[in-house]
Amino acid sequence: MKIFELQSLSFKYGTKEILSGISFEIEPGESFGIIGPNGSGKSTLLRAMSGLLSKFAGDIFLQGKSIQYYSKKELAKVIAFVGQEGTPPLPFTVHEVVTMGRYPWLKPFANLSAKDDEVIKNALILMNLWEKRNSLIQTLSGGERQLVALARAMVQEPKILFLDEPTTYLDIGHQVLVLQLVRKWQEEKGLTVVMVLHDLNLAAQYCDRLLLMKQGNIQRIGTVVEVLRKEHIEEVYQTKTIMVKHPELGIPQVLLPN
Repeated sequence: MKIFELQSLSFKYGTKEILSGISFEIEPGESFGIIGPNGSGKSTLLRAMSGLLSKFAGDIFLQGKSIQYYSKKELAKVIAFVGQEGTPPLPFTVHEVVTMGRYPWLKPFANLSAKDDEVIKNALILMNLWEKRNSLIQTLSGGERQLVALARAMVQEPKILFLDEPTTYLDIGHQVLVLQLVRKWQEEKGLTVVMVLHDLNLAAQYCDRLLLMKQGNIQRIGTVVEVLRKEHIEEVYQTKTIMVKHPELGIPQVLLPN
């Protein structure tokens, strides 16, 4: 069974059409990247797929069931969403914020169980946050707050992780760290990852398949090699490019001419 299936998905803000007849499928355990220029509908598509938007035309099937028939709590047991700003600088500790991710599994007024404590500890360790568990969020760097957001998502024990431009405000070291930790989590738990990325070279390195969008429509969908072709990228982004192969991985990389 496909973990996700979109059928003729369309969405409007007022009279402006943001998504137009989007249809595709995602396999369980896949790392699926959504790319395209600003304003192409990437983030809107991600929010619709994660249940954060309603009143769309068409349908979205999650594990064979229309997403419109899931309750918010049911969705939170299957889907976790991390935005580009990570965790706001709140007056809470790292441990307190990560613990909030357990809410879908907690009964009203119940205390954390031994399993809850174990899940939270494992997430903090995987995201390299155990030593900072008692630190206030507002004392952390942007990269560390993004790791807190990922740890909070991890304790939801989702089957699908949505990432909306997770590397936007991060330096190159934290970009690689975040995506490597997501990959490790994915490999350990069989997680399905769907992410919007602006950096085409990171998308090539960390995604199995890519969806290339323009003005709310699908332009291309396929493997990294099939999508990241010179003619496709130049047509959609309206700029000249130089395409090379990664010297170690052999995947396409996009350079800009002088």
